[in-house]
Amino acid sequence: MGFLARKEAYAIEFDDEARKEETVSAQRLFLRDHLARFAPAFGRALEREDGEGFYAGLGALFLALVTHECDRLNVRMGTPAQRLPQIRSENRLAEPRPRAT
Repeated sequence: MGFLARKEAYAIEFDDEARKEETVSAQRLFLRDHLARFAPAFGRALEREDGEGFYAGLGALFLALVTHECDRLNVRMGTPAQRLPQIRSENRLAEPRPRAT
């Protein structure tokens, strides 16, 4: 979204309406197909799991940003009930790396 927002700003600065519309359309599609689908569930999960910690605040900020962009671009948000993939402890990516000795 940041990259597309910079492209939109560039198009506005140089009065390129066609490029602006193209980037707004790309933002709308990215939101619809990706962020808007899982943002409510992900943001709420971070808040639920971390209480009032750093990641809870990050989840609230993420949800507020995606909500704002969905409102601005007229994209429907997903629901907090959306199922998120589970991370299992046997997943090697979820395990901490051993320290070098």
